[in-house]
Amino acid sequence: KDTTFKRIIRISLTFDYKQRKIYPLIKPVETALLKRADLVVVTSPPYRDGSLPLQPFKDKVKILPNAMDEDNFILRDGDMEKIEDVRKRYGNKPIVFFVGRHIQYKGLPHLIEAEKYVKSDCVQGVWSRPRKWAECP
Repeated sequence: KDTTFKRIIRISLTFDYKQRKIYPLIKPVETALLKRADLVVVTSPPYRDGSLPLQPFKDKVKILPNAMDEDNFILRDGDMEKIEDVRKRYGNKPIVFFVGRHIQYKGLPHLIEAEKYVKSDCVQGVWSRPRKWAECP
């Protein structure tokens, strides 16, 4: 568990370092595009407020939250049987999973770190690209 957390932190730090190294080359293009844009769309107020390049262009920024189709969460015929199969497979333990890219701002290191504070035995998993379920040790 400890090594997994360190590995993810190392990958994130490496990515951030590479990003910082190439950003000076990209910044002039980014600034030119932001100047020309009529509208800049972000997914949340924290994204807008925390992005330094967007600060001079806040008047152009509109927030369009990520959305989900609520119909995807309505139980359909056969869903309860599938749910019970998963519960049986993992001994009715709570299941904690992550869906998304393994990138620093998604907070995956926090999820892994929080596992040591979970009072009950649980199953941890990751769903990512390629779309495969991977159980964490």
